[in-house]
Amino acid sequence: MKKKAVLGLSGGVDSSLAAALLTEAGFAVTGVYLRAAQARDESGAAQAAADAIGIPLVIEDVTEALEREVCSYFAAEYGRGRTPSPCIRCNPRVKFARLTAAADRLGAETVATGHYARMLRLPGGELAIGTGKGRSDQSYMLCRLDRALYPRLAFPLGGYEKSEIRAMAAARGIPAAARPDSMEICFIPDGDRIAFLERRLAGAEGLAGNFVDPSGRTIAPHGGLYRYTVGQRKGLGVALGAPVYVSDVDPDSGNVTLSPAGGEFSREVSVSDCLWHLPAEDRFEADVRVRHSAGFTRGTVTRTGTGAELWFPDGIRAAAPGQEAVFYRGGAIVGCGTIRRRGERR
Repeated sequence: MKKKAVLGLSGGVDSSLAAALLTEAGFAVTGVYLRAAQARDESGAAQAAADAIGIPLVIEDVTEALEREVCSYFAAEYGRGRTPSPCIRCNPRVKFARLTAAADRLGAETVATGHYARMLRLPGGELAIGTGKGRSDQSYMLCRLDRALYPRLAFPLGGYEKSEIRAMAAARGIPAAARPDSMEICFIPDGDRIAFLERRLAGAEGLAGNFVDPSGRTIAPHGGLYRYTVGQRKGLGVALGAPVYVSDVDPDSGNVTLSPAGGEFSREVSVSDCLWHLPAEDRFEADVRVRHSAGFTRGTVTRTGTGAELWFPDGIRAAAPGQEAVFYRGGAIVGCGTIRRRGERR
């Protein structure tokens, strides 16, 4: 009897190929499309993919959960001068929660997605989420999944580069093989994050303020805290004769600090609400990532109760409060924490 698997099927090339690969591996796969009123409805593409692969499709509505767990949080964090990671929050609270519930209902032991990540069995026997192949790696987005899910997880694309996927999908007659990748946040389908936040934060207090230099001298008024994030250079609306970067967003004063190149780096970063996936010493060396699109930076992690202090001898770029810092050793996620403060600049 075939093992049963539930797979999040969006209709895009990644999830469609993941479904095909699981089917070829001998699983009885059911696709699950998560529909939300906030997002573009791609259920037709998901159904076309399911039909091409020869699997059933179930449609689940996650409108309420997405609003409660992600959209409201996203806007509120920007209103506080922080930079949230919506996918990291959505994965455990909405996406994998609903996929797991569907798997339980259908009697499926495996829960799969098209993420570029791998499940690793470490020498000590522990399961861990590991990096995907090369630049396609999406493990960062999975850092807050519950370890209890690990034995059920499957990521069929973990051994492939993104550049290989379209040819593999085309060879299997998958309709999405030539479909462009979706780059926007799912609940902001037009890609206009500022307009979304302006609607959500209309009438909110404490968003106005000034651009200041590193000494605190006022440069000019800015357009609202929610427009800016640490490390940002474009879209500032000020011309100072040389490139400047956002180095701090202070919700208490309303100030956004602009610094010359290098000011967006820091050696000290504090994180809170740590989640540990693997055993770790009170102090250890790790490869740290602070954004999905960022590379790894070598640093020292010192555990402090429910948080941690991070030290980077060469500095780390654009560690924005509200984002996640994810700690890796040997390509496996050890833990993560939410960035709260940046300290000494490089």
